Amino acid sequence: MILTNPRAAVKAKVVSKRPRRYEVDTESGVCMIESGTQLVLLEEYAQVITAEGEVLEATGRYYRTAETIDPYHLITDYFT
Repeated sequence: MILTNPRAAVKAKVVSKRPRRYEVDTESGVCMIESGTQLVLLEEYAQVITAEGEVLEATGRYYRTAETIDPYHLITDYFT
């Protein structure tokens, strides 16, 4: 999916590949993903977690930037 409008996101690090887990970098705070950025849907089994291991449920569906390289990605909760 190509983003048509800027969107708020958080920086996250892949901390486990099986199961796929992304830990939110709380020191980075909230950032913006520019329009025109390609996003991919997180895998159904993937989890977004805090540094303490708490699972953060999405309001809609989680997407991550496609053109970033492991272990860091920008993640957004996309809902309508």
